[in-house]
Amino acid sequence: MPSDPRRLPYANPELRRMLWLLSGLTALFVFIWLAPALYTVQGMASYLPVHMFAETFSIVVAMLVFGVAWNAYSVERPGNIIILACALLAVGLVDFAHMLSFKGMPECITPSGPEKAINLWLSARLLAALALLAAALRPWLPLTEPRTRYWLLAGSLAIAVGVSWLGLAYPQAWPRTFIAGQGLTPFKIGAEYAIVAILLLPAVLFYRQARRPQTYDAASLFAATVITILSELSFTLYSDVADIFNLLGHFYKIVAYFFIYRAVFVASVREPFQRLDAEFAENRRIAKALQTVSLYTRSLIEASLDPLVTINAAGKITDVNHATEQVTGMSRAELIGTDFSDYFTDPDKARSGYQQVFLKGSVTDYLLALRHRDGHVTDVLYNASVYCDETGEVLGVFAAARDITERKKAEENLLALKNDLEIRVQERTTQLEAANQELEAFSYSVSHDLRTPLRAIDGFSGILLEDYADKLDDEGKRLLNVVRDNTVRMGQLIDDILKFSRAGRLELSYSAIDMEELARSVCEELQPAIAGHEVPVEIEHLPSAMGDRAMMRQVFVNLLSNAIKFSRSKEGAHVKVGGSIEGNEAIYFVQDNGVGFDMQYVGKLFGVFQRLHGITEFEGTGIGLAIVKRVVTRHGGRVWAEGKVGEGATVYFALPTREKEHG
Repeated sequence: MPSDPRRLPYANPELRRMLWLLSGLTALFVFIWLAPALYTVQGMASYLPVHMFAETFSIVVAMLVFGVAWNAYSVERPGNIIILACALLAVGLVDFAHMLSFKGMPECITPSGPEKAINLWLSARLLAALALLAAALRPWLPLTEPRTRYWLLAGSLAIAVGVSWLGLAYPQAWPRTFIAGQGLTPFKIGAEYAIVAILLLPAVLFYRQARRPQTYDAASLFAATVITILSELSFTLYSDVADIFNLLGHFYKIVAYFFIYRAVFVASVREPFQRLDAEFAENRRIAKALQTVSLYTRSLIEASLDPLVTINAAGKITDVNHATEQVTGMSRAELIGTDFSDYFTDPDKARSGYQQVFLKGSVTDYLLALRHRDGHVTDVLYNASVYCDETGEVLGVFAAARDITERKKAEENLLALKNDLEIRVQERTTQLEAANQELEAFSYSVSHDLRTPLRAIDGFSGILLEDYADKLDDEGKRLLNVVRDNTVRMGQLIDDILKFSRAGRLELSYSAIDMEELARSVCEELQPAIAGHEVPVEIEHLPSAMGDRAMMRQVFVNLLSNAIKFSRSKEGAHVKVGGSIEGNEAIYFVQDNGVGFDMQYVGKLFGVFQRLHGITEFEGTGIGLAIVKRVVTRHGGRVWAEGKVGEGATVYFALPTREKEHG
């Protein structure tokens, strides 16, 4: 079964109707052929009008076909129609000569006779068959050369004149086609069969073309060709001019010419007019749709609170909305047709803006200042893009403006406040830096100046103990030792104050630090301090870091010293150092299982001079963890601690893993 329904014989409803018609006409031919005696035409007097009508009809149709096709000619129309029309003009002229030479016609032009009539008849039928064949072989190709149709006309007229002249003037030059009392000769019958054979090819071609979409009425030409075949077969069967088959043949000829006329009329007149009507209807529909879209678009434009405008390639305004009228103080009629750039405080910038849109296709947040006719200025941001027709050709620019006057004022006020704030911050920073420098200088000076009296106190106390030992009782010696111990503690406190001051004052010198190696070296340096105490220190693998090596060393010194100090008095004391990479931080910890601390006081742990244990329990000044916090913070890191009373403490510090630039 064919998959494409267009290839089915009955897919074309016109072809289906033709097949039904041809079936009926063929059945009529077969019926008369089987029972010819039932039908007779009595005498020449009754046949001659029928013959004249049939020939006149075919001649008139041939002339009409030629006139319609010739005057409706176009290079866009199927070329086979003009070929068929020119050929039928020749056929009509030869048929006219045939009609004049028929027996019973007036002999004012040429003596009539059956030989002349039949010879001209065969010539006309042969020309008609060849015309249909030519139309079928060249179905839809147009005649691209306009002069071709004039050559076709000239050739057709020449053939018609030549054949008519030979048939009328030299009938003896033609083979015998009819013998009175005997009927048609074998030549006549053979010629009719030859014409039928020629017609079979266009019948097949027109049938195949009618099954598919085409630009002309192939179904009607198919019907005309088949009916012409039935006509020619009828003309092989009559034995007398008044025979029923002669009458049937002329009847078929009339029907065939009707369908030829129908095919030419459809291709040259009806189909183009139907297409034109359809185009008109489509154009009306499109125009109505465009009108609706235009009204809809206009409504959308007017609904916008922002100024909207359309501009052509010359920079002229083609349309505006009410918001544009308000911001310019001019009516729509006044604005349309004027130069877009004329309504801005900087016309050159405005002109450059819409020119950029034509070049790039759009602009975004283009700052302009619109001028009202009363002189008032509105700051706006324009966003614009080109708009095109259905072919993609740029028609103009569509621009929308957003009023930013209030926003710009707010931004200016904010900028003024920001500048004022920056000035104040700079002033306060300068003052703070000066105060810090004075404080650090004071701390350093005080710490340095305190060393002299401390050394004097310690020295004179020692002299008293050595030189006047025999004059001092035990209580006096104890008190002098207390003085000396406090001077030592005071010296340590001064040293820690200097370290804390330097931790915030010295410039950092960044480099890659092997933190594991640094922790191990610090642990070795602290071994003398833990001599006599079983406090093993476990150092796990530590990730490297970027920082100031000297300051990081101070961090490990303080943390390890604290861990050892607060765990050395405990059975099974143990200190652990570890670290890992988490996200963009390297996190380190120093853990001990010593006395620990209460987490409610963790906020005091990293403060200066903040102690969570009494001075009689553990030595120290309370500045070590404050130094750790200051160093880590200057490296862009953070510190925190966790602990529990009697179970130990863990101090963490985190450093950024990415290298930073420092000034």
